[in-house]
Amino acid sequence: MPLYRYEAVDKTGKVVRGAMDAANEQQVVRKLAAMGYSARQVYAPSAGASASRTSGPAVQAVHGRSGAVPTVLGIPVSVKSKVPTNRLAAFFRQLAVLTRSGVPLFQAFSDLSSVTRDRRLRRAIVAIQQELQLGRYLSNALAKFPDLFPAHIVASVWCGELAGKLDVALDEVATDLESEASDELYARVGWTLFKINLIFLVLTLPAYNVTNLIAPLLGSSTEDVERSRDLVRMFWGDVAHAIVHQYLPAAIGLMLAWWAWGHIKRVAAVRRLLDSFLLRMPIWGKLHRYRAVSRFAKALDMLYEAGISPLRAWEAATLVPRNSEIAARLRLAMPERVSNRSIAELVAASNVLEPEEAAMIATAERAGQLSGTLARLSAMYAERASVQKTTARAVSVSLLIASLIAMSGIALIIMVKSYFGPMLKFMGV
Repeated sequence: MPLYRYEAVDKTGKVVRGAMDAANEQQVVRKLAAMGYSARQVYAPSAGASASRTSGPAVQAVHGRSGAVPTVLGIPVSVKSKVPTNRLAAFFRQLAVLTRSGVPLFQAFSDLSSVTRDRRLRRAIVAIQQELQLGRYLSNALAKFPDLFPAHIVASVWCGELAGKLDVALDEVATDLESEASDELYARVGWTLFKINLIFLVLTLPAYNVTNLIAPLLGSSTEDVERSRDLVRMFWGDVAHAIVHQYLPAAIGLMLAWWAWGHIKRVAAVRRLLDSFLLRMPIWGKLHRYRAVSRFAKALDMLYEAGISPLRAWEAATLVPRNSEIAARLRLAMPERVSNRSIAELVAASNVLEPEEAAMIATAERAGQLSGTLARLSAMYAERASVQKTTARAVSVSLLIASLIAMSGIALIIMVKSYFGPMLKFMGV
C-alpha cells in the first residue's frame, strides 16, 4: 500500500506529523481517529514535503469529476454570496483564528455553530461537518454551497489546502471579505441616498407643475380670485390623484426593477457580461483588474513556493481572481495536453499582465527567484488597487452629489416652466 504523510492534532491540541500505509486518504483519517487524533492534512504518497495532493475531493470539486459536487468552473467567480458580506467575513475570521490556533476543523465548525447567527450558515455548518467527518477536504465541503460560498472563496481555500497553508488562506479570505464589507457600506449609503431622492422625485412630480393652479387665477374675475382657496384645494386634490394613480405605480415599478436586477445579475451569463463590462469602465475597470491580478499573483506565489508543479499551481490560482473574464483568460492559457509549460509561458499566453511584467517573470523564473517576484507583483498591484479605490470613491461621491443636484434641478425647471408658461400666455407673449 502507498505511504501517506499526515498532519494531525491530539486531544490536547498538540500537532503531530507522521506517515502511514493506507489504501486511500479516507483510510488514513479513519486510522488516525481510531488512535485518538483528528486529521488536519493528508498528503499524497507520490511527493515529499512540498508535493501536491492527488485528485482528492477538492480537485474533483474544481474539475467537476465528482457527481456529488457542483463544478466550480460553471459558476462565475464574481457571484456574491446570499449571506451578508459582514457576516461571511466574521465567519471566516473566526474559522481562521481557530485553525491557526491548532483546533481541528471538525471541532472548529462545532464551535462556530454555537456563535453563528445566520441561519443559512448554521445549516451549512452541519453538512460541512459531515463532509469533514468522512475525511473530505474543506474546499469540497464549501463547494456544495455555491450560494453561500462564492467560487473565488472555494478556490482560495483549495489553494491553501494544496500548499499546506490552510490557515493562511482562511486569514486572507477573511481579510478580503472585511475589506469588501467596508466598501459595501460606503456604496450602500450612496445608493440609498440616490434611490430615496429618485423615488421622492417621481412621487412628487405632479406637485411641481403649477399650471393648473396659476391658469385659472390669471383668467378669472375678482370674485373668482376670492375663491383661490378652493382652487388650491382642487390643485392638491389633483396632485394626490395623480400621485396615487400614475406616479405611485411608477415608483413601485422602479423598486421592483431594482429588486429584480439584484436577482438577474446572479445569472451566470449576465454576471460574465457584467464582469466584462466592468473591466472596460473608466476608473472602476482598472480597480477590478488590479484587485484580480493581485489575488491571482498571491495565490500563485503561495502554491509555487510550496513546490506545486507550475501547471497545477496555475490551474488552482486561476479561480481566485474575482472577475470572470480575467479568470477565463487565465484558464485559456493552460494547454490541454502539455504538462511541462512554465509559469512565464502561461503568463505570456494569458495576456493579462503587461509585456514588461511578463518579461520580468520570465527572467525571475530562469534565475530561480520566481516566488519573491510573484509576491512583489502581488503587493504592487494591491497598492495600485488601493490608490484606484481612493480615486473611485472620490468620483462616486462627486457623481452622487451631481445626481442629487440634477434631480433638484429637474424639479425646479418643471416648476419654473409651469409658472411662466401661463404668465407669458396671459401677457400675450
